[in-house]
Parts: sequence; C-alpha cells; structure tokens
Amino acid sequence: MSPIEYMTTEELLKELKKRFDELLFVGYNSKTKGEDSYNIAVKATLHGSFGLIEILSRAADAQVEE
Repeated sequence: MSPIEYMTTEELLKELKKRFDELLFVGYNSKTKGEDSYNIAVKATLHGSFGLIEILSRAADAQVEE
C-alpha cells in the first residue's frame, strides 16, 4: 500500500468501503471562484444512511468552532 498522500481519492474511498459495513462520505473542494467539486461515496442501506446522517447532524450541531 502506498502512502496516503500518493493515493487518489477514489483509492482512498475504495479502501474505506472495505473497512466499514456502512459508509457515507461527502467531500467538498473549492477549486476556483466559479468551480466547486464534490466527491460522494455511499455504501449503506437506506435505513443505515438515515442513521448515519442523524449521527453526523448531531456531531455538526455539537461542533465548537476554534
């Protein structure tokens, strides 16, 4: 396995999907003023997806800005 900084996003997500039973990933990258990039990966049942979204929502609400 190569160091993480040399792996593509697709390779990283493929590895994460192997490690978890259910996974939701959303990444955002602001490339330029007029161009945004989202990367989304899903490996989950419908019920599992809603559960993960709820947990993420609670974590976002609890986040303290530094």
